[in-house]
Amino acid sequence: MQPKYGYGDDGDAGANVPAGATLSVELEVVSWYDVEDVSTDKDGGVLMTKIVESAEANDYKNPKDMGTAKMHLKVTLEDGTVVKDTRADNGDEPVSHQLDETIPICPAVEMALKKMKKGGHSKLKISPKHGFGDGNAELGVPGGATVLAEIELLEFENEKDSWDLSEDDKLETADKKKQQGNQKLKAGDLARAMRRYESAKSVLASDYKMDDDQKEKAKAMKVAIFTNMAVVEAKLGNQEAVFKNCEEALKLDENCVKALFRRGSIYSKRTDFDRAQADFDKLLSVDPDNAPVKKELALLKKRVAKETAKSKKQFGGMFDKMAASDKKKQKLNPPAPEPAPEPAPAPAPPPEPLNLAEEDAGEEDGEVPTMEEALEQFNGGDSVQAARAFTRIVKDDEDNSEAWRLLGQCHADNDDDRKAVRCLAASVDKDPSNLKALAAIGVAYFNERLTDLALDHLRKWVDNHPEYKALSDEKATGVDEVAEMYKKVVKQGAEDPEPRVVLGVLYNLSQEYDDAADVLREASRQAPNDYTLWNKLGATLANCGNAQEALYAYQHAVDLRPKYIRGHVNLGMAYQNQSRCEPFQSRLLGPVRLI
Repeated sequence: MQPKYGYGDDGDAGANVPAGATLSVELEVVSWYDVEDVSTDKDGGVLMTKIVESAEANDYKNPKDMGTAKMHLKVTLEDGTVVKDTRADNGDEPVSHQLDETIPICPAVEMALKKMKKGGHSKLKISPKHGFGDGNAELGVPGGATVLAEIELLEFENEKDSWDLSEDDKLETADKKKQQGNQKLKAGDLARAMRRYESAKSVLASDYKMDDDQKEKAKAMKVAIFTNMAVVEAKLGNQEAVFKNCEEALKLDENCVKALFRRGSIYSKRTDFDRAQADFDKLLSVDPDNAPVKKELALLKKRVAKETAKSKKQFGGMFDKMAASDKKKQKLNPPAPEPAPEPAPAPAPPPEPLNLAEEDAGEEDGEVPTMEEALEQFNGGDSVQAARAFTRIVKDDEDNSEAWRLLGQCHADNDDDRKAVRCLAASVDKDPSNLKALAAIGVAYFNERLTDLALDHLRKWVDNHPEYKALSDEKATGVDEVAEMYKKVVKQGAEDPEPRVVLGVLYNLSQEYDDAADVLREASRQAPNDYTLWNKLGATLANCGNAQEALYAYQHAVDLRPKYIRGHVNLGMAYQNQSRCEPFQSRLLGPVRLI
């Protein structure tokens, strides 16, 4: 170490370092900890160092809002002055804290808890913004102080997820959360009120298992939730959000008085007088004695009169002159005939066949592998070597539909959709009744955004299935119609996971992600060892915004099949989306090492 980085030109007599000395230093890294910014707005205001990640390996669960955590908490000033120590205060007994309900000692505590796992131990450095702000005289915290905290999360219990609830429990839970939102609204706690309403809405997101009576109750409850959310947004001054919530309520109940009134009032303020009048007229047809509406109608008439007078004054006789000019032009230049409508675009053609001469078949000396030998490699989890074996088989026998299908599955596993689609198309071409190939290529075509081809092959799957062909509907041409057909198939084949997988894909396509997640979860219970199913569930949960559960699903997929390249890529991307760089890098490098 040069003097300028050590003790300088003067040295240090007390430390026995002569002037201008160059030093040799031995440094041993015993351990290190990642520091993560867990502040909500990522401003560096809550820096968390995890001393212990969790008590169990592969634990993915974190505390959520309304979950109850048991913990030890110690908060100090930077000079070591103790602000709060629950161990000392409670005789080593942990304190219980309900997230987003119990008021924390400072906001940073909950930000950290939501990033911790059972048995975790973390240290925090908290800025005044997320700590005590201008100070807390009772606790002895001066204004503008940075504080330190230490949390040991012993255990926690979250509320049940909606997919673990029966249909009656969903209704009961949603109603409870709605009532909690109402209480927060009355207390003026608008942020928490909105979170309770959002949670209630999420519980009722999927109703496909409900009977008609339950669906009616769920619909009425959702209407009330949307109108209450509109009240919160109105108090926050978010008029566009008020409008959207009213629209959602009216989709469910076109005669909803509260939603018609609020939407009509917004239309009136926007000078969209015709729509405002239509909403108020409809409202009066439902509730003829509604005094606030009559008041709004009177105000609407004044606004219309004011705008009309303003327009006359501003434009005078200009419109008459323009009309006369247009009439004269029409006499001199009669309008051209309407052009013939353009023909509908031709459907997308199927993909070009795979060029087998260019495909990697590995060492091609010796006998062509048998299907049993290739399947042994595939079932052993090595899709790369299996792909080479199946390539040799189809080179030798191009009419082998099942070999083409399995080759397509290998390429899909290896994250090559282009080759997967071509192989699956060849499989169907060789055997149009190959059910597994029809389902697989239908899903693959969706991935490639070839919707017409996808729907066509998914219909053919039903047409050719011996148990379900009576449910086939040749009129089902759109995504919604084919989804309705598959709902009937799922109902008839209650224990068959395959139609559930297809229905989940269809729900994804129509962006009904919560419904998609529900049916794929059910399919995963029926086929718990299907790694491709867990991967689809992970992608769907990511679309839902449920990043933590998506991580678990992707992890389960690669646990089932350690050399599953697509699973490793998706898991790596999921880690990256959570800004967890080390596991992200290891996952993306993993597939390279596995090939």
